[in-house]
Parts: sequence; structure tokens; C-alpha cells
Amino acid sequence: FMGIGLGITASGTLVPLLLSEGLTQAWLGLGVLAMLLTAIAWGGRPAAVASSTAPIRSVGGTIEGALCVFSDITELRAVTESERDARRRIARLQQMTSALSEARTAVDIADVVARDVADVLGATRALLAVGDVDHLKLLSETGLSTRARRRFPSDANLPAARAYRTGRAVWAVTPEALLADFPGVTFDSIVAIVALPVVIAGNTVGSLGFGFAEPQSFLDDDRELYSDLAHQVALALER
Repeated sequence: FMGIGLGITASGTLVPLLLSEGLTQAWLGLGVLAMLLTAIAWGGRPAAVASSTAPIRSVGGTIEGALCVFSDITELRAVTESERDARRRIARLQQMTSALSEARTAVDIADVVARDVADVLGATRALLAVGDVDHLKLLSETGLSTRARRRFPSDANLPAARAYRTGRAVWAVTPEALLADFPGVTFDSIVAIVALPVVIAGNTVGSLGFGFAEPQSFLDDDRELYSDLAHQVALALER
């Protein structure tokens, strides 16, 4: 009803102006107006609308009106966008996997994580740590302050240590989540952190972590991408 109401209100001012330009222009203008109002008010929700307009002619060829057809293509558009997102995720994973496949040593793998993988993911910080008795040893890190320790206890109240200790991913993707999960820990400008266990043959051998300067909203597909990445890092370390 909002679309109808706005149409009636607008027609009182627009129709005279359009008619002054000619009947054809008036019908075409109203068609465009109807398309815009329909898109705005369709079902009370944002919608993707496809439209087509055709003139109605008399036997003599005079334009007497216009026919406008509107179709809700929201679901089709959503499917298309979902497919594009899936292709982007696959391309990103392939890019990271390719870089990891060229690594020959653990240090090479760590450099790939700190340099290439972090860049692809848009992370401000990245680290790869491996277990060393009751500690974790940093193989690489990027974006960390010079105060960062090269070794830290595996029972430390830190995302990387928790992922290693529990064998489960840590998803603290907002400042509120970071504060709740790791009280008293300062992360400087980082407001979202992902930490994943690195598992080889069923044994957690290290952890992989990424920090972001903006809050993140990871969907299931995004989390699957990170899990696949941790698996690829594990395979590279195993090689």
C-alpha cells in the first residue's frame, strides 16, 4: 500500500509535467516511477526486481498506453551471489594452497602464513606456532609488537594457546567477544581473532592465528575456509 500511496501522491505533480512532454514520454515516465516504487515497497523488504515495458499501440500505430511487467528476482540474485562467493572462496583457498605447496621447510611455511596467507585473508596479524613440550614456539608472526615472546606457555590465556590446548578453533570476532573470552589481555588495535589447531594424524602439533583490525562476521562457509587452511598448513608441515 505504501507504493500505491506514494504513486498517487507523486502522480499529482509528475503526470502534468510528463504530459507536457508528450503522451509517450508520460507513459514511459510513469513506467519508470512504478518500477522504482515497486522495488522500494515490494513486500516490505529489500527486493531485486526485473522489469520490462512495452507500448500499447492502436490499429493506426498511435501509442495509447504502456504495459509494465515486474518480476521479483530476489531469490535468483541471492543464488547468483552465493555462487560468486563460493567461487571466490575456492580461488582464495587455491591461492593459499599453491603458496604452501612450494614451501620446503617449516620456516618457509611460517613465512607463507605470515606474508601471503595473511594478505589474502585481509588479516592485520598472523602467527604460526608449534608445540614444544609445555610451550608453544612461534615460527612466524606478522603485525605483532616487538614485546611478543618467541615462546609462551601452552596454558596461557591466549587464543593460540587455547586452540592448541583444546584442539578447537577460537572465534572471537568482536571486541566484546575478545574481552569476554580473554579478560585482562591486551590486543592493541586488534578487535577480532581467529585461532585454529594444527592437527597431524589426530595430534594437535601447533596453532594458526589471525588478527583483524575490524570486527568480523564469519559465516559457515568462511569458517570452513579457515578450517581447510589449517588442514593445508598441517599437510605442509607433515611433508
